[in-house]
Amino acid sequence: MKSNISENSRRNSYGSSDDFKSEFQLQVGYDKENEEKPEPDFVKVPQPLFLDTMKPNTISGEGEFQELLCLGNDLREQLLEIAKAKLAPGESMEIPGLKVRLYRKRSSQADKHEKFHANLGI
Repeated sequence: MKSNISENSRRNSYGSSDDFKSEFQLQVGYDKENEEKPEPDFVKVPQPLFLDTMKPNTISGEGEFQELLCLGNDLREQLLEIAKAKLAPGESMEIPGLKVRLYRKRSSQADKHEKFHANLGI
């Protein structure tokens, strides 16, 4: 099926032109049966994770936290190696060892802070 979406609208929905240039992506979604064809349709969230334009973690901290950051960079590199070796343009594959996790960020101290107005005597 050919898309009528212009390059400009795709670029805007992805956020940056670097993301639009990405060749390798992780897509999150589910299979939906389609009676008109033998394979199910893949329904995915609007924006994928762009592996080849993704910036690696900046390694900071120490101990276990630092090790987890390094492992995240290693995972990204491994996924890119697999994609380059196993996928032709337009192909996709499932990766059974990956998990998708929904996460809500904790509020930071800055989010809880009430703005203080000092009496500056002016």
